[in-house]
Amino acid sequence: MKLHPRARLSRIMSALAATAIALSTLVGVGVGLPATADELTIPVNVTAVAEGCQADDASLTWGFKESFRSYISGSIANGEWTVADGATYETPNFGWVGGAGAYDAQKSTGLVEFTGAVTFTGHGGILNTTVANPRIEFTDANSAVLLLDVSGTTQEGAPIDSQNVEFVDLELSDGTVDLVDGVLTVTDAAATLTAAGAEAFGTYPSGEPFDALTLVLTLSPDCDTAVAAPAPDPTALVAGIALIALVALIAAIVVVVLRRRAAR
Repeated sequence: MKLHPRARLSRIMSALAATAIALSTLVGVGVGLPATADELTIPVNVTAVAEGCQADDASLTWGFKESFRSYISGSIANGEWTVADGATYETPNFGWVGGAGAYDAQKSTGLVEFTGAVTFTGHGGILNTTVANPRIEFTDANSAVLLLDVSGTTQEGAPIDSQNVEFVDLELSDGTVDLVDGVLTVTDAAATLTAAGAEAFGTYPSGEPFDALTLVLTLSPDCDTAVAAPAPDPTALVAGIALIALVALIAAIVVVVLRRRAAR
């Protein structure tokens, strides 16, 4: 049966629509083809990007290691500890304030840095170890690492001068982590000496428990902890436009050919 030109055009347009959808799958762009060519739209693929929130202030409270403090102040080492460059001590904890950095609430990642040093001395000056400038790097919702600059001499008298030593691993899930009204509070996160920390400090083996620490991080009030607005994928957009242009060109050619035939 011979089809009327309009029916033939309708079938061809349906075939073109099916072809466009198939091609859109290949290029990764969802393309909706409505009934008429002038109603074509191109939904754009987007990728959500979470932005980190800047920290306006931060404080860190940490006793380092209670048994080590007792050893230093006892009759064997007959030593002491001193604080400098902004670090403080109030029994039984050392403290750092004025920290800066950023935290991504969606990924539970971030970095906060402090300045300030603690120096342990003992054994008539043989032990003279300074730990300074703590930095906490969040790796996920349950884990973080505390980095320190370590310098001076170890308990055995060996010289040391290393920056950004991954000193202790922090198990956040052993304590509590709360993010309320833009304030991130990590309370009593368990700390364990790393292999790098053991090598730098020289007194304890890797895996030795250290004191739990507490961190308070105040995020910028103008920072939204929700996922940021989606950003368009320019590659997908260009591919989608090219696909639609191709389909429209083919449709126009078909329409012209069919009208010429119908006019004969």
